[in-house]
This record gives sequence, C-alpha cells and structure tokens, in this order.
Amino acid sequence: MKNLLWAALCLVLCFGALFAFTACLHDDDPIRPDDNDPYTLVKIGDTVPEGSITDITGALTYNTMQRDSAVVIYFLWSECSDCHAQTPIVLSLTDGTGHIPGVKLVCVARGDADATLGKAEAYWASAAASTGRTMPPLYYDENRAFYSLFAAQTVPRFYFIDRGGTVRHLSAVVTDSATLARFTEDIR
Repeated sequence: MKNLLWAALCLVLCFGALFAFTACLHDDDPIRPDDNDPYTLVKIGDTVPEGSITDITGALTYNTMQRDSAVVIYFLWSECSDCHAQTPIVLSLTDGTGHIPGVKLVCVARGDADATLGKAEAYWASAAASTGRTMPPLYYDENRAFYSLFAAQTVPRFYFIDRGGTVRHLSAVVTDSATLARFTEDIR
C-alpha cells in the first residue's frame, strides 16, 4: 500500500511539473532561428522582402527597398518581458541622438489586441526614462503586416541587413551587446 501511495504521489508531481512547464509557454517564447525554425520566414542570405512602415509620428517611413544604408530591424512587443530586457541592450549601441552611427535602426513595436499604440508609446517613454537615453524612432505595426513579412511569431527579433538588401544576421532571442555590436559592424 505504501508503494502504491508513493507511485501515486510521484505521478501527481510529474503531471504537476509538466503542467507548470507548459503553463509558461506562450507564442513569444524565444527560439534561436535556424533552418528548422518554422517561425522565421526570412533567413540569413535572403533578400529582405518588399514592405514599408511609418513611425508613430508619421514623419519617417522605412521602405525595405531603400538601399541608402545598412539596416538593423528590431521587432518588439510592448508587453514582452524579454523585449524589456533587450531594449536597454539595443540602446547601448546608439549615440546621443538615439541612432546607430552609419546604420539605420528601425524599432518596430508589434501590435495586437493586447499591444495597442498607447501601450507601445508608454513602453517607449518608460524605456527612455529608465535608461536616460534618447530613444530611436518607434514604428508601430498595428496589424503585424510588416512583421509578418519576416516571421510568424517570436520577439525580440533582429534582422541585420546590408546595403544590398541581404540579411546577414538574425536573432530571435535576447542577444548581448557584444553580439549586436559585432553583427552591426559586419553590415556597415
């Protein structure tokens, strides 16, 4: 009887652990993009897809067909804790004006029912206040139309695009500043 109770307890604990593990999974869990990643639509070596997006002020439009500079696209979601950890790392690459010298930085806040323009703006203002840095322009992708050209899910996500429009590096995990700096330097 004692062995049966131990077996039942172990079974309950195993199912509890499995439930706890799966409860933490959600659509934006970070995964390293590679050839087996079903969420990464644009891979290293691909030409950037044709598309454009306008910043939240309506003053700047980024068109992927522009070839005037190398580009780093940073996709984020205002409600994502991994993005909250990544944004200060991205900002460490910028100068006093919120730009990466010699590289166009396009920060795109993904929209959806839980990620409104107001939340994206509040997050960007909060990041500015907490880091004391001038923020780069923020682009808001209300319906994920721009984002869906590149991926199906997962943020934070980066694309490092050279002047010829070729994706040289990408990442869909929280990436350290040294790696971001190396990838950025490589596309200049």
